[in-house]
Amino acid sequence: MVMGPLAFDAGRLALAADPDGAAFGVWQGRPGPASDLERPGALAWSELRTADAFAAALFYGAVFGWDQASDLDVAFEHERVLLRGAGRTLASLNGGGSQGAPDPRVRPRWHVFFTVADADATAARAVTLGGTVAAAAHDSPVGRVAQLRDREGGLFWVVAT
Repeated sequence: MVMGPLAFDAGRLALAADPDGAAFGVWQGRPGPASDLERPGALAWSELRTADAFAAALFYGAVFGWDQASDLDVAFEHERVLLRGAGRTLASLNGGGSQGAPDPRVRPRWHVFFTVADADATAARAVTLGGTVAAAAHDSPVGRVAQLRDREGGLFWVVAT
């Protein structure tokens, strides 16, 4: 545990780190409607970059009870673990190496991707609000994406599908 749990009117929050040091938060509160997943600004998915995706999946699966959730599908595909539910990919756990030992240069961390209507316009707006563009908007298999930093240096991605 890094911090918490903290109580708010809307729910409770705790921050922790996994065995490899990737920080993550947990929220306990009333979920929004499923349609909120598609609106601009909503969390599109989360992606863990770590040395060993399989070991990370065992840890997070034990913490969150993935094996007990009938509405989730966990699959190991192309050196990564995918968590699917509600008809879409919710999270991807990506390992550092495909041959032999995991890549020691991979710094374990979670990346968050938010849905936006226009990745280029969102990147420009972030700059006017004091943020920076870490990777310019570009086309990808999942849509147009940009990597941004907030005013405090927090890294996140936006994706327009």
